[in-house]
Amino acid sequence: MGRKTRGHREGAATGRRSRTARKARTPPTEAELGPEVPHRQLGSIRLVATTWTFPDGKTCRGWTWPLDLNPPVPPGAVRADPRRQLLSNWAPRYWYEDEARTCVQCGAAFVFSGAEQRFWYETLQFPFESTAVRCVACRRRRRTQQARHRAVADARAAVAASPEDPVSQFALADALVSLHETTGQGSLDDAIAAARKAHGGDAVHAAVVWEARAQHLAGRDARARDLLAPFLAGKTPGRKAGAVVRSAWALWEQLGGGDVGAYVGR
Repeated sequence: MGRKTRGHREGAATGRRSRTARKARTPPTEAELGPEVPHRQLGSIRLVATTWTFPDGKTCRGWTWPLDLNPPVPPGAVRADPRRQLLSNWAPRYWYEDEARTCVQCGAAFVFSGAEQRFWYETLQFPFESTAVRCVACRRRRRTQQARHRAVADARAAVAASPEDPVSQFALADALVSLHETTGQGSLDDAIAAARKAHGGDAVHAAVVWEARAQHLAGRDARARDLLAPFLAGKTPGRKAGAVVRSAWALWEQLGGGDVGAYVGR
């Protein structure tokens, strides 16, 4: 990492510019070169003179990073464009190299590739303090978890606005069950209560299946079978069945299966 300089303001501003073809620029003269400072990639680097103009028209001269420097790139590295980087308190990077990492979530080894770094720091313009600490699989899983939590929050808001609406209640039951199946989080009691409130609506007659799923997740398999059997009575499993019916049959088999008619008439 390079030392902080006043020139970071110039880097932060130019880092937001859109990508354009890089034109050859005249190298700075000796008079335009400033002090030599440490640099993580080049060992040391000389700052260059620049002038800032403020909204009131006043100007200020100082030193900034040489953003147009074009040093040799190590084999296998990806050349960087410092003018697209959000430099802030950091020195520019002139290339990106693959970095071996260990996922903080699952412990697996993964590579934060140079190409991915360029996407992070130039396309998305993340600051350099943002770095990959999870493998790709765990990052995807984490995004899924965040989406599940948002779905629960949205469903709760809809129920608060229309507590008697069976569709809103069903959406809450679905969101909570999905969250629990994915993360082990979410109130199953709330899911069961919402599914029961949704039972009366013709549009969500299948809410009983979601209550059964919640009862199963809560460890109450006998109650889940009691709910599923009447729902499945007279329904045929197979590809022609709807998605809800197929999922209900799958849960029934997971709970031990058996003859639905006999179970209902026992």
